[in-house]
Amino acid sequence: MKEKEQIDLMLVDIYMPVMDGLDMLDHVHDHPDFQHIPAIVVSTENDEDRIDAILRQGLGFVPKPLTHVLLKDQIVSMLGEKSD
Repeated sequence: MKEKEQIDLMLVDIYMPVMDGLDMLDHVHDHPDFQHIPAIVVSTENDEDRIDAILRQGLGFVPKPLTHVLLKDQIVSMLGEKSD
């Protein structure tokens, strides 16, 4: 019997071919099975208004080039776990 796969967190770039990352998240979060999954935007975006809009949506944000420390802190923040 195959176990049901689980997604705990999505990492998404804004600038992707075919579909903008934020549009993709809107599409994914419209599905009842996926609307609860938190997401972190990893991007070169530097427009403060757009970053603020991302954060107001409840999404995390990590600027590129990312560091493992920034990414870990954002993951811990989004998942509500304590850091080591």
